[in-house]
Formats: sequence, structure tokens, C-alpha cells
Amino acid sequence: MCYMTLVFPSSTMILNIFCGHLEFYPWTCALLMLSAYLSWRCIHDGISSFWPSLAMALAAAFHTSAVFYFPALLFLPILISQQGNGETLFERDNRLRILGFFALFILVSLLHRTWWAYFTALVVVVPLVYWGAPNWIRCYSKEWWWMFLPWFLLYTGRAYFELRAEPLFEHLPPLGEPYDHGAYLYVAFSWEHLYDKTLFHLWLAPFGIITLLYFGVRKFSEVKKDAWLIFLLNFSLWTLLWSTLFYPQLRTRDWDLFATIAVPLNLFALYSITRFLQPQWYRRLIPILILAQLGNTVPAVIANSGILTHRGYVTLRYEPTPVSCRAFLRGLELGNTPLTQQNARAGKAEVRLIPHERGYASWSQALELQPGREYLFDPVLKHESVTSRGEESHPAEP
Repeated sequence: MCYMTLVFPSSTMILNIFCGHLEFYPWTCALLMLSAYLSWRCIHDGISSFWPSLAMALAAAFHTSAVFYFPALLFLPILISQQGNGETLFERDNRLRILGFFALFILVSLLHRTWWAYFTALVVVVPLVYWGAPNWIRCYSKEWWWMFLPWFLLYTGRAYFELRAEPLFEHLPPLGEPYDHGAYLYVAFSWEHLYDKTLFHLWLAPFGIITLLYFGVRKFSEVKKDAWLIFLLNFSLWTLLWSTLFYPQLRTRDWDLFATIAVPLNLFALYSITRFLQPQWYRRLIPILILAQLGNTVPAVIANSGILTHRGYVTLRYEPTPVSCRAFLRGLELGNTPLTQQNARAGKAEVRLIPHERGYASWSQALELQPGREYLFDPVLKHESVTSRGEESHPAEP
């Protein structure tokens, strides 16, 4: 079982995260996996929920996406106090405790974005809790506060140093028109969005949704009796929620943003299979699933390694006429034209221009940027909303 826990998730695209990836995602994935392991220790060995919460808060310090996994921790104080009996989670008092701390977490998450609001709330609330906490606060055991402490420290530190908080609503795709066609390549309910998210799941957790639907729904009455499985089910549902809502600015090249979904979804798939299937069946099935995952993800890993092998940079010049525009590359806004962008990554790209003045049509072009070249984009934008692709871009002499 130990080798399965290691190899099953690692046979997906999450392995590519740990092969020289230059962003923060390897730390986020590793700390989230550590949080899952410490959560298992909480349920089975009775260690404090402070430790998995600390690992998850550190993961959120590296990348904000880990914030969305916090609700998974809300089950731990109850599972610890009830010696791993998952059915007690659904009792009325426990539901109220979970909702109460979830509301507290959301409140702190919102307030820490404004320095004066956060510390004003602390000055008012902390003395109230210390000297005369009402009964609905007293009902929480110390375990709840230990679980919340790492996040309190994280948000207090961010508020004190006035660190920039991620504008989460900007990461949600628009529901429809009108929307900024430069910043967003599609709307939420579109085939392009479905294609991107389907590909992410095929790369990172190809059997995650299937096992969630089969075991999490069909066998829910049995899952809720198993403390570890009900924890993983909750973990996975919050994973599905945020990964469905978030917008990948670079489309499929933004797969690494969603790499953490491989942790809870693959763990639930693995443990539900071993929990509900007979040993002689899952011992045969798991190696087949691992081979299937490798067959699915190895081509993508090779393709990504090709991107690094042929890596190069280009210079882009945006000079549209007759009006100034907002310039975009791969969905990311670069600034206002006229503009020269040096050291842009070569490869497939979509260039887009959004005029500042109304009445002029936007312009876009998809192309393959060759390393070491300089590109000039100088379309003549048409007035009266007449669609124009402008002139084709062409390599310019350095």
C-alpha cells in the first residue's frame, strides 16, 4: 500500500512539477501532500490538527490557491474528538461548529486585505473573547483554535507587512457579454473552458472524478463511516469547486496552476478503490491504472520538455494606428501602445489589441513566435465596429 500511495499520484503530470519547475508550485504541492499525511496522523494517531493546518498555511504562503483547501481541515477537530467516527460530522452541533469556523476564516481572509480594518477588528474582538466570550464561542474546544492558529498568523503577517492580496475575482471567467476580450479568452460556459479543464483532469487526476461519482455518491453511506475517506471526499469536493471556477490565463499552458488537484483527487481514488474492492481485484487494478496514467501523461511530459529544449525569447513591438490600444500577449496585459516588449517567451501565442476609444474594432492574431526574432504588429484598426484582422505580423530587422 505504501508504494501505491507514492506511485499512483506520481504517475500523473504532477511528476513534471518536480522536474526543474521554476515557479512556486512544487512547494505548494509538496506541502499539501504533507498536510494530507499529517491529517491522516490526526485521524489515526490523534496528533494535533495544528500540524496539518500549519503545512497547508505554508502551502498558501507559496501560492494562494492552497487557501481553497482550508475547509477540508474543518473535519479534523471533530474526527479527533470522536476517535475517527465520521458519522458524527453530520450531527447538528458539529455542523454549526464547522460553519462557525468557516465563517471566521472567510472574515479573516477578507479583512486582512486592509491593514486598518484587520487590526481594528483584532483590538475589538480579542479582548471580547478573552474576558467575556459568549457560550457559542466557549463551545469550541482548544483543538479548533489550534487548527486555526497557523492561518491567523499567516493573515496577521500579511496584513502587518501589507503584502499584496490576490484579486480572486479577477481569476473567475466572465459569465457572458460584455467582458474584456483582451484579458479573457472565453466565458465560463464555453467549449473552450470545458476543453481546458477536461485536459487538466486527464493530465493530473484521470480517475479522480470517476471514483468521486462512483464511490463518493453511490457508496456515500459507507464512505461517511470511514473517517479518512470522508476527509478525502471533503478535500476533493473543494478541489473540484475551485478548479472549476478558476480561469487559466494561459489556457492549457497554465496546467501547473492546477497541479495541486492531483493530491486530494488521486488519494481519494486510491483509498476508495482499496477500501471497497477485494484485495485480489485492487492489486491487479492499481498497476493497470498506473500504466494508463503513464500512457496518458508521458506524451504531455515529453511535449513540455520540448518546450524547454527549444526555449528562446523574442522582441515584440506593438504599433497600431490610428488609436492607442491595450496590448495583450497570451491573455496577459502588457501595457498601452506604442509598446516594445523584450524577452517574451517564444512559442505559440495569441496577440491581441483592445482600442482605448470606442468605435474601433479589436484585433488579434495567433502565431508561432520563433526564438531570436523581432515581431512588429502594426494593424490599421477600422472604425464603426468593422471587424479587421489588420495586416499580418512580420519579422522586423533588429
